[in-house]
Amino acid sequence: MDLKERISRWMLAVGLWGCALWIARYGFIHSEFQWLPVAIIIGLIGLSRVFSDLLELAAKPFTTLVDAIIFPKITAGKPPPNYKVAEYYVEQKRWEEAEIEYRTILKNHRKEARAWLGLIRLLVATGDIEESKKMFRKAQRHLRSQPNALSEVEMEWHHLGQ
Repeated sequence: MDLKERISRWMLAVGLWGCALWIARYGFIHSEFQWLPVAIIIGLIGLSRVFSDLLELAAKPFTTLVDAIIFPKITAGKPPPNYKVAEYYVEQKRWEEAEIEYRTILKNHRKEARAWLGLIRLLVATGDIEESKKMFRKAQRHLRSQPNALSEVEMEWHHLGQ
């Protein structure tokens, strides 16, 4: 249903409700109660013009709740970076698994300085100097647009003695 049709139905309904209220008021003021059924019928006709819209508005919160429970939003985008697993593996000295986690983060988030730092530190700690140099150069390329992150990685690189 297009917007023009919806607006015209609401205008008709409001007009009919206005007529129904005027007729009901007239019947009460002049004690002519035979006008009350007419007012009720006109009001119901007005309600029938917008009943589907009102029903949709009333049911919207419930249907939204049911949809959220049954059909949760699944985004096919990139997962957010999660450092907890990688840092846990580093604490446990599970180097290979930690490296996989850092590389997974970097696969989806190339501009994450924290992931670059974690991976470079890990590679230096495991003695893989050549790979750490390669990752440092990659970090420089990917973080070029973020001067603060780039300087943080470079300072850590020099701190590591490389």
